[in-house]
Amino acid sequence: MLLCRLRPAALGRRDVSQQLEVKDAVAEMLLRLERGVSQDEHGQRFACELHLASVPVIPGPRLAAVACQKLGPTWAFPSFGRCHLVTQDVQSLGQEDLDLAVREAIFSTVAAARAEGFHVQVCRHDLFHGHLFRGERGEVGILLHACEYPSQNDDFPVNLGFCQADTQVKYEDTVMQHRNILLLFSRRLRAFVLDAESDCVKALIPEYARKPMYTLYEDTLGEPLADMYFLSSEEKLGWVQRRSSKVHL
Repeated sequence: MLLCRLRPAALGRRDVSQQLEVKDAVAEMLLRLERGVSQDEHGQRFACELHLASVPVIPGPRLAAVACQKLGPTWAFPSFGRCHLVTQDVQSLGQEDLDLAVREAIFSTVAAARAEGFHVQVCRHDLFHGHLFRGERGEVGILLHACEYPSQNDDFPVNLGFCQADTQVKYEDTVMQHRNILLLFSRRLRAFVLDAESDCVKALIPEYARKPMYTLYEDTLGEPLADMYFLSSEEKLGWVQRRSSKVHL
């Protein structure tokens, strides 16, 4: 079970007024980030902008359109014994140059996050997938979830199944609260590590998904378009298209 999929079906739903508040808060946060502002109106920092060594040009609308079109050949993403990181076959993106650019953006983001002192690495227990979404105002971004399979202990008493076995990702609050990493494809690519304990981000996370999980859901940011899976910068991304119907925030 993916940590970012651990979501009670009947818990944490917000009423209509709360959903509108969340949508407004998301729009405000994304607008600030697109402008390179990582502090809220009270001056509290809610994100760390990363300085990417390589900044590929990726038009957000083009990426969204291609990801929603018919994808390429189907193939099986690597599994590890009884651990299946994705429970269905994945597909190739229709345009190889775009797939390569997205890959470059993801791995450049990981390198930049590590350079800033954040504990994240691409591997089957930590970061291996992301979620492509389109915001209410047309923003296109990818939400990466790191620390997907931390070790189970007193601080993290959550059984995530076979993929959690033999994990080398040790649970730490200060690491987990920075597990949500956001890429925005605006006029230029921007990447941020979000702080799930900041008021701005915490308000977007349902209570059941806060500490110790610290999971910001992609459908809170907008319409999920596709998921992508990766373990190596040398291999193409594995894509899974998402239904366009919205789920409860």
